[in-house]
Amino acid sequence: MSETGIAARFSEGALQYDAHASVQYRMAETFVEWLLTDARTGPTRGNPLQVTELGCGTGFLTEQLRKRISDMQIDACDLSEEML
Repeated sequence: MSETGIAARFSEGALQYDAHASVQYRMAETFVEWLLTDARTGPTRGNPLQVTELGCGTGFLTEQLRKRISDMQIDACDLSEEML
């Protein structure tokens, strides 16, 4: 399937995606916790200042990052314009 075809398929389901993505939401929460915590010493000494998220979909991970670090610069992109 071509890149255009893949983008079209994601675009078709964009409006319903959130309702069926509970696993992705939980994984985003878990990943952010892992990202911001060092298993040996507790919370990291410094937070990342910039994140580039490729394939952000409807933004579960972006939302979790924003909640935890409000001044972080986040560049998020997705193949499907409708998912953004």
